[in-house]
Amino acid sequence: MLTVMAASGLTMKALAKEIGITEPTLKKWRDTNPEIEAAIRRGTTPADNRMEDELYRNATDRYAVEDTVEYDYNEQGELIRERVVRRQYKHIKADTTAQIFYLCNRRPDVWRDIRAVAKAAENVEIESSGGVVILP
Repeated sequence: MLTVMAASGLTMKALAKEIGITEPTLKKWRDTNPEIEAAIRRGTTPADNRMEDELYRNATDRYAVEDTVEYDYNEQGELIRERVVRRQYKHIKADTTAQIFYLCNRRPDVWRDIRAVAKAAENVEIESSGGVVILP
């Protein structure tokens, strides 16, 4: 049951609520019972992998096939035949937001969230003589 619920994308808080406990209790159970941890991982790992694959796919240019299909029916309304009358290859441009999100998480040493830089800059002292900014 935990595996199926975790695979559906529930957060730990929602999962705990669904089984009638608090999130701290679920965390304690996960820490003390390897079977519970394994059951949750069996659900979350494939779901997380699918999301990563989708994010990567959206972050890259790709081509998709789009078929226009015609259907022929008999007098009783039953399908007789289905045929592709036009096949078109469409270029799907990469989603820039997906690219940024991917890079910020995979390469945080190079791609930082600007809010983190701005927060660090709040504690920066500017040398009055040269105007040099020293970042932590």
